[in-house]
Amino acid sequence: MTDPTGRNDERTAQEVLDCLVTHLNGALRRPGMYGDEVAIRLYLDAVAFADAAEQAWQQELKDLQTNPPRILLHRRARGLPRALG
Repeated sequence: MTDPTGRNDERTAQEVLDCLVTHLNGALRRPGMYGDEVAIRLYLDAVAFADAAEQAWQQELKDLQTNPPRILLHRRARGLPRALG
């Protein structure tokens, strides 16, 4: 949209997607600074929307909820109690 000064402030869909992906990467690296899981889910939903992939993301999310991935952690490397490792 052009403002009264004649400057064009419109963003392209690719610019919006790039911005969202940048913020998502930050949230994945430092989840506590962004709001943990809620923020990550919001960014993932927004990235899927901006990339026109909402249906694929919803299916992936449903698959993850029904079959959560198994994450193997080495107890000693992570310093976890035996009950959690």
